[in-house]
Amino acid sequence: MPMNWTTRELLAAWALMVASIALIGALLLPPQGEISQSVLVAIAQFLVFAATLLGVDVAVNKIKELLKKE
Repeated sequence: MPMNWTTRELLAAWALMVASIALIGALLLPPQGEISQSVLVAIAQFLVFAATLLGVDVAVNKIKELLKKE
């Protein structure tokens, strides 16, 4: 069965991937410029939060759809 991704699901997946990459990069790379690790970690946390909210919304909508079918 093929997966049809909605815009919210794609946005949540993208935000989670970008946040993960930013977090790993912030922790592994030595400081090289003006941006401190705390700023990168804060951005990563924000993106994870956004992905979480979007993911919860998607899950709730799917449950509602399943309940309507029954």
